[in-house]
Amino acid sequence: MSLNDDFPQRTMLVSSLEVASREYRLDPTRYNERGERVIRHFRQIGVQTKSIDQWDAVKSIFVPPRFKRPYVESLEHGVPFLGSSSMLSLRLSKDSILSRSFRHLGKLTLQGGELLLSCSGTIGVSVLCGTSYKGFALSQHAARIYADEKVRGYLHVYLSTPPGREIVLQQNYGKVIKELTEDQIGRVVVPLVPEPDFSEINTMALNAASLYDTARGTFAQVDAQLQTLLGLASKIDDRGSWLSRQDRSFIVSSELSDNFRLDPHYHDPDIRYMYGRLASVDNLPLGTIAKIWMPDRFARVTAQSGYGVPFYSSADIMRARRVPSHTVSRRAQKHLDQCRVHPGITLVCRSGAFGGIMGRATLVSPAMDGWHVTEDALRCAVHDPDFPPQYVFAVLSNPFLVYPVITGYRYGKDVPHIDPEELSLIPIPKFTPDVRQEIARRIGDAFQQVDLANSMEDRAQTRLLQTLRWQG
Repeated sequence: MSLNDDFPQRTMLVSSLEVASREYRLDPTRYNERGERVIRHFRQIGVQTKSIDQWDAVKSIFVPPRFKRPYVESLEHGVPFLGSSSMLSLRLSKDSILSRSFRHLGKLTLQGGELLLSCSGTIGVSVLCGTSYKGFALSQHAARIYADEKVRGYLHVYLSTPPGREIVLQQNYGKVIKELTEDQIGRVVVPLVPEPDFSEINTMALNAASLYDTARGTFAQVDAQLQTLLGLASKIDDRGSWLSRQDRSFIVSSELSDNFRLDPHYHDPDIRYMYGRLASVDNLPLGTIAKIWMPDRFARVTAQSGYGVPFYSSADIMRARRVPSHTVSRRAQKHLDQCRVHPGITLVCRSGAFGGIMGRATLVSPAMDGWHVTEDALRCAVHDPDFPPQYVFAVLSNPFLVYPVITGYRYGKDVPHIDPEELSLIPIPKFTPDVRQEIARRIGDAFQQVDLANSMEDRAQTRLLQTLRWQG
C-alpha cells in the first residue's frame, strides 16, 4: 500500500478471512490502518457499537440517483438548489434554482431535521439541518440520513470527529472521484457512549443547529431591510437575470468605457441598474471609509496538524462550521503574520468560480481573532467611526444587490479575480445613523450566535472524544 495525503499508513497484511468478511473488497482504503486502529480502540475500551443500518433510531438513508438539472432564473418558478459544498455555507446560496416542474423535486427537497453526509468527491462531511434548510433542494452528492431527534445530534457529532471520519473513509470506492452508497453508509460503525454523555452531546449539537438557524434568519431580515430602503423590495429572494446573459444582448456607447473595460459583464444593464440604486442615495465610496488590501501571495509549505499554524481557506471562512483545512509550516511565519485577521474586518473572496464563493463576504467575529486566513480573501477594515464595521459588512454581503455589483468588477477568464481598487468604488449608502446602528447591532448578534454554535460543536466533539478516551 502506498502512502498518500488521504490515507497515510504503513504496509499491512490482511487475512483472507478478513477480506471475505468485507465482501471481498481488495482496494487498500477498505483496510486503512487508521480506520482499523479506531475499530480496535472501540473493542479495547468495551464501548457498545452499532452500525447505522442496525440502529432502530435511524429510519433510512437516501442517496438520490444522478439527474439532469433543469435550472430556471427566478424563485417564482423554482426552488433554491444546494450542492455538497454550498450546503456547508453559513449563508445558504439561492443562486442556483431548480424548476418547480421537475418531477423528482419532491425527493430532493429538504424539510429540516435531516443529517447530510457528502458522498461524492470530498466525502464524509456532515451537516445537521435545522429549519433554515427547509425548502432547499439538494444534489445527489449528499446522502440524507433520517434519524430520530434523540440521536440525530449525537450521530452528527460522531461523524464530524477524526475517528468517525476514518470509519466513513474506509467505506468509499472509486479511484479518482470517491463515492459512498447507501449500503456503505449503513455499515459505518457508531460507538454508543452511556448516559448522560449521550444525551448531553446530542442536545449540544441540536442547540448549535438552532443557533445557525437564528443567525441565518437575521441575515435574511437585514438583506430585506436594505433592499426595502433602496426601493428594491420586489427583488427580494430573486437573483435577477444578472447570472446568465445568454438570452439577450446589449449595446454600450464607447463614451461609457472610460476605463477601457471591454468585458460584457462589466457593462451588464442589470448590474448597472443595481449600482445605480446604491448610488441613488447619499453614499460614500467604500475606499473613503475603509482600507482595502490583499496580503502578498506565498508558497504554502504544509505541515502535520499540531506542527504548524492552522490556515483557513476561502471556503473555510464561508462555512457555518469554521474549521481550518490546512496547516502551514511555521517556516512561513513572515507571510503568515500578514495573513492574521482581527475582529471587525470584512473578508471578501477575491477569486474562484463565478457563481461560487468569489465575491462572497464574511465578517471576522471575536472568535476568529488572530486566525490566519488565506491571501485570496481581500481585507476591508473600516476606519470611519460613523460607519460600524458590521453595517458595512451587511451592505457588502447582500446577495441580491451588492454581490452582483462586486462580481461585475471581476476580471480573468478561467479563474476570475476581483481587484482591491475596484472594490473600493462600491457605494456604501449612508441612510441615517439610527439605521446604521440598528443593522450593525443585528449583524453583531447574528455572528455572536454563530460563534456560540461553533463553540457548542467544539465542546460536543471534545466531550465525545474524552468519553471514548480517544487520544488522536
